Amino acid sequence: MVNDDKLSVMSGDPDALRPASLRRFIVFHLAAQAYGIDLNDVQEILPLAELSRPPACPEVLAGFLRIGAEPIPVIRMAHLMACPTLPPALYTPVLILRAARARMALLVDRVSSIAAVPDGGVSIVSDGYSVNNCVYGIVQRPGAPVLLVSSERLLLEKERQCVEALTAREQARMQLVPEACRE
Repeated sequence: MVNDDKLSVMSGDPDALRPASLRRFIVFHLAAQAYGIDLNDVQEILPLAELSRPPACPEVLAGFLRIGAEPIPVIRMAHLMACPTLPPALYTPVLILRAARARMALLVDRVSSIAAVPDGGVSIVSDGYSVNNCVYGIVQRPGAPVLLVSSERLLLEKERQCVEALTAREQARMQLVPEACRE
């Protein structure tokens, strides 16, 4: 008889060793403030690559990152959070989010860690703490608190519609440009 619990530990499944009551966040920074976003909401972290920035892009949109044949809108988190904007550096990170509705990426100043926090370690903030209640909690960590953001509430509905329309327009523009000219 095989004990499935022991098998999952022996197979190297990191979730098998972690108590179910821990939540994991990617901790990123905008200027001096630390933010966290649920690890399950992030597909990958990439260094900033060349972005296309068509005319009439709103300031919140840094541009589009092309991954394969798909344009991914890159949102300036510093602009959303009203933080000072630092100029992008060679390894400025971009967080590619998993798509619930439409894919998007977040331009941040730096990523510092993955934090595991017990459910009781998150202080829930009141409604109205941030625009669209995108900041929903605070975790106290050595050095400074980490503001937890919801990937689903980063953009207002009107902003989301605008970004989706611009993404569709960028997709159509990319299809008009011959493959040889894109590289």
